[in-house]
Formats: sequence, C-alpha cells, structure tokens
Amino acid sequence: ETALYYRHALANGLYADQAALAAALGLNKSTVGRTLSILDLPTELLDKVADRRAISAAQAAKFMTLWNDLEHQAVVQITLSMLPKANAATTFKAVFAAVDSSTSENELRTVDGVTLGTLRVTKAGLKIELSVTADDVEADDIVASIRERILALRTRD
Repeated sequence: ETALYYRHALANGLYADQAALAAALGLNKSTVGRTLSILDLPTELLDKVADRRAISAAQAAKFMTLWNDLEHQAVVQITLSMLPKANAATTFKAVFAAVDSSTSENELRTVDGVTLGTLRVTKAGLKIELSVTADDVEADDIVASIRERILALRTRD
C-alpha cells in the first residue's frame, strides 16, 4: 500500500521525483526506491507468496537486484518454478539461498582449499576474477584451479 501511494504521488506530479518525495516524508531516497521496487516484482515471484503484504522493501530490492542480473536470473527462475506457495520470508530465503549456493560453485580454489577468486559464465564468455590473496599462490596452482573449474562447467552442461 505504501509503494502504491508513492507511485501514485509521483505519477500525479505531487512530487518531482523520488528525492523530493523522500525529503517531504523525512525518509532516505533509497528507502523510497526500495519500497517502490515491491511494485516491480515479477508474477513468477508474487504467485509463490501467500500474503503479498508481508513482502518487505529490503526483500524486494535484493530480489530485483538478482532478477535483473543475467548471471543470477536463471537460478532465480528455476528456484521459483520449484517452490510451493509459502509466506514471504520462506520464499525469499529459498531464493537467496539458491543464489548463494550457485555463487559458491563459481569459486576458484586450490587443492588445499585457498580461495583464489571466481570463474563464471557471462553473456560475453568466461569471466575470471582473482582476489588479492592469489598473489601468494603459484601460477601453476592458479592455472590448475581454472582448468578444474572449466572442466566442471563442461561436465555440468
């Protein structure tokens, strides 16, 4: 209801923009933006939430960040398709856990467990990000970790 009010106030010119609305209400602009993000939630999610009024602005904002990220969108869609209808907290917890799990699959690790960074598939191809701790690791170990991750990607598909 709050989000609908904000949208109505902005659409009817009561406030020039989100910043003006936030200032008039004594809120932070990001609070207004997060609240408005509730209205952008896709039907795939809304159909899984028993009581939509229980969705918080923080949950909606975090979900929309994942939903709009090509890297995470497929995991979110698959997870939603498998979830039963439940309360908002349970639904969001399941989606966020699935994304966290898929993100950890992208980690590059040496055989002795040192995290080097990530390797993931993007629209443009493979993206390798090495952390600063990778400076302490031999180049052969880094290459072996990348090779292992690429082989895991091949066998997964």
